[in-house]
Amino acid sequence: MGKKYQIFVSSTYKDLKEERLAVIQYLLKMGFIPVGMEQFPASNMSQMEYIKMMLDDCDYYLLILAGKYGTVDTDGIGFTEKEYDYAIVNDIPVMSILINDIGKLANEKCEDTDEKRNLLKNFREKVSVGKMVDFYSDIGSLTTAVGAALFYCVQHFPARIFQIFRLLCKQYQCSESSHSFSFR
Repeated sequence: MGKKYQIFVSSTYKDLKEERLAVIQYLLKMGFIPVGMEQFPASNMSQMEYIKMMLDDCDYYLLILAGKYGTVDTDGIGFTEKEYDYAIVNDIPVMSILINDIGKLANEKCEDTDEKRNLLKNFREKVSVGKMVDFYSDIGSLTTAVGAALFYCVQHFPARIFQIFRLLCKQYQCSESSHSFSFR
């Protein structure tokens, strides 16, 4: 792989620590650069400002959704859902992988209030209705689904930097020739 693609790994955290670790290790072994909350520093920025800055530098967005909705921001929307919405609005290719059966998860990995369960249900519907998603039941099937989704995305959606370059070339009427370009 010539280019190193950056993948934003989005999920709730406490309930999916093992899954996130497995996915991040898998991405590293496959030559990708994972970006996620594990790398967030202490900062003066708001959490969402920092997330947007990180997402803007990523080529792909990977959503892992299980039995928790996650931390809710002051506006009542969860950070994971906000990340997803930001990726969609900014045309970052999205790969969504959802737990197959929430009912099989341990109680501590599921929401414990009707309000949070309803938020999760609505978010799952937003992510999956009319869209291609994949499902997992354990860490092995999760990493398999991640691999399949990444293979598809890399083949069918060029890295964002190349999209931006082509857009700029159209805007400024430049042409590519080998490793350089010239303005007309």
